[in-house]
Amino acid sequence: MSAVASRRRGRLERKSAILTLAAMAASAIFILPGLWLVVGSVRPGSEIFSSVSPLSWRILVPSSVSLDNYVNLLSGPFGRALIVSLVVCLLTVGIGLVLSATAAYALAVLNFPGRGAAFAFVVVSFMVPFEAIAIPLSQLFTGWGDQHHHGSGAAGHRQRAGHLQPAAVLPGHPELLP
Repeated sequence: MSAVASRRRGRLERKSAILTLAAMAASAIFILPGLWLVVGSVRPGSEIFSSVSPLSWRILVPSSVSLDNYVNLLSGPFGRALIVSLVVCLLTVGIGLVLSATAAYALAVLNFPGRGAAFAFVVVSFMVPFEAIAIPLSQLFTGWGDQHHHGSGAAGHRQRAGHLQPAAVLPGHPELLP
């Protein structure tokens, strides 16, 4: 190896070490607030801000550990909302996984009339942005629980909170509209 290549390699190694140290310092700056939150969550409520002033290393070491904050959090309405969200999440993922796996198997293995059209529909449906579906669905479902508070609009539409919705959404059953 030549002398020029050796010097270049040495500079690259020093530069790499300096960049590594800078990356570690930047990582610590971003990790420390999260670590403080985790440590603060197991401190008793009266001690959470006691170690902040004056700033010291004790901010990351609790003097006593208590899980009362978690018990209070999970025993209130947040705990119930968390369980409901978990159930909805698991059911949605489970049902979606079963339906997607059976549809994928049918499209990949079975030969049936319309297979190409069904596959094309699936591929094209992936091109529709989620927001294009979520926003209209959100507007549709908003206020379903308070349908008796709003009257019917004219010309086959129901007016609700400034939105007009066609009565043809559920033909023959306008009483079921939001």
